[in-house]
Amino acid sequence: MLRLIKDRLNVLDAYRGGVVTKRTPDLLLKGQWSLEFKIARPFGDNGKLAENWSVNLLHPYEGNVSAIGDCFKLLGLDGSERKAVVVIGYEHSPPQLSLVPPLHRRDESLAIPQAGPSLICAHVLARDLERR
Repeated sequence: MLRLIKDRLNVLDAYRGGVVTKRTPDLLLKGQWSLEFKIARPFGDNGKLAENWSVNLLHPYEGNVSAIGDCFKLLGLDGSERKAVVVIGYEHSPPQLSLVPPLHRRDESLAIPQAGPSLICAHVLARDLERR
C-alpha cells in the first residue's frame, strides 16, 4: 500500500521524486511530512473479534510497535517535516464494532479535551503528543 501511495505522489508536480518509503518513517515526503501508518483491525482473518486489537494499537510505551510507539519514534526524528501517524481502519460494512472510541479526539470545549492516544500519553506517561 505504501509503495502505491509513494508511486502516486511521485508523479504529482508538488512531490515529484521527493517521496520515499523507509523503515522510519514509513513514508517521507521530503521537507513536508514524516508519516507512520498503522492498521486498526478489530477482527482476525477468521472473522472473530481480536480481543486485544485496541490494546495493541494504543500500547503507551516507547519501543512498542503501537500507534503511540510510532508517535515517540516520530518525535525522536530530526528534520523539518511535520509528523503524523495515520491509522487505517478495516471493518465490516456495516460496521460491527466502532473504531471511533479508542482513536477519537474530542472537541476542545469538552471537559476532557483529549481522548485516545493523546489522553493515554497525557495521563499515563505525562507526555504531550499534541505539541505542534
